[in-house]
Amino acid sequence: MRLFLQYLRGKAGKLAAFFLFTAIFIASFALYRLPLTAVWYPSALCLALGLAVLLLDFRRVKRRHEMLRLILRQLPTLPETLPAAHAVPEEDYRALVQALCAQQLRLLETCERYRRANVGTKHIFGLLSVSGVQAKVQK
Repeated sequence: MRLFLQYLRGKAGKLAAFFLFTAIFIASFALYRLPLTAVWYPSALCLALGLAVLLLDFRRVKRRHEMLRLILRQLPTLPETLPAAHAVPEEDYRALVQALCAQQLRLLETCERYRRANVGTKHIFGLLSVSGVQAKVQK
């Protein structure tokens, strides 16, 4: 339910525009003394069709949301678990994720090399690192 409310908030501008356009048609028909059923009936049809399209779109968004949540849970093996790309933006997102994962691995390797190289280093307040020999000389 929370996801649906978030989805509706994202579509609030489009929903407001639909009701604004309907109100403009009603006002213009009323000012010209035309039959308002000429507005009510098409507006009701558009509302029914719009709700159907909205629900189908929400179903698509919900599926994508669930897929992304699943991917998030499988983060360590992310590049291997990504679904196949079906469009250009999806291919771009897939390439971006793979590049970020590769960068993360490089950073982890760099941190591990740094840690191994500085095993004899004392960390002062977590900010500065001074080797044991330099610390004794500075006293």
